[in-house]
Amino acid sequence: MNLLFFINALTCSRILLAPLVLWPLFFPSREAWQISAFIFIALSFTDFLDGYLARKYNHVTDFGKLMDPLGDKILTLLAMGLLVHERMISVFILLAFIIRDLMIGTLRAYSASQNKVLAARSLGKFKTTFQMLALPLMLWPIFYVMRSSSFNLGYQLLLMSLALAYISFLDYLWLVLKNRN
Repeated sequence: MNLLFFINALTCSRILLAPLVLWPLFFPSREAWQISAFIFIALSFTDFLDGYLARKYNHVTDFGKLMDPLGDKILTLLAMGLLVHERMISVFILLAFIIRDLMIGTLRAYSASQNKVLAARSLGKFKTTFQMLALPLMLWPIFYVMRSSSFNLGYQLLLMSLALAYISFLDYLWLVLKNRN
């Protein structure tokens, strides 16, 4: 199998399988929440692996630059949506992430109209890393003790991710404004 195909398949698998994180909505049980957390962790690992392989073997493509962040957004927003549904986090946290992602999407579209690809940058990657650490901590203990130490740690990491989200937006905005035609 072609390595580039494998890398792109990892990215696409994250997009296609992300809805499985919503498993507890359909089968509410402690095991369903554990499965959801495990699925989230496994799909988060695909984010690390596809990026690592693309950089190591020089297979970074425009497709990957666009689809990889999309996969991350779908995965993390679905997990946050589940937590909102269970009243574990405020809908305003989810909306703040969605608004930021829409603004980044607008910047990406503008860049594309200028024949430029706005790839993920370090601050955005840190934001995603914080989310991918936070969310499994928040998904796993839901039926044990809702305010357990792991949930609280996850919640703090999610808030740090939210701060990074808007700092990274300003970074992307600065890059786009600096490179205007």
